[in-house]
Amino acid sequence: RSMVPLYALREAIQYSGQFDALPSLIGNYPSNLQAENVAILGGDMTQRNITGVCDQPQVLADWKSMVTKISDEHDLNGLIFRYRLWPKNVACLEFKGGEAMMDSG
Repeated sequence: RSMVPLYALREAIQYSGQFDALPSLIGNYPSNLQAENVAILGGDMTQRNITGVCDQPQVLADWKSMVTKISDEHDLNGLIFRYRLWPKNVACLEFKGGEAMMDSG
């Protein structure tokens, strides 16, 4: 039930152009490097500071609008509780509990 809407979300993100600037704003590693080898459950991670990139009001509004529309249209509320967007393989945006926010990692 959720595969087609998730594919639709992927396509909307890819072809809308709304998030095209995020990869270049995040930059290539080690751009915005904050910490390396941070211990997390299951291994280590590298932290990058994405403040000012993934918390822009328009980016958050676009993300919320896109996820909300697809979730509501396909009755996925309660079935999928968290969406995440990872440009440049960096946790950037998440949507959970009906709210769009910069990803908490």
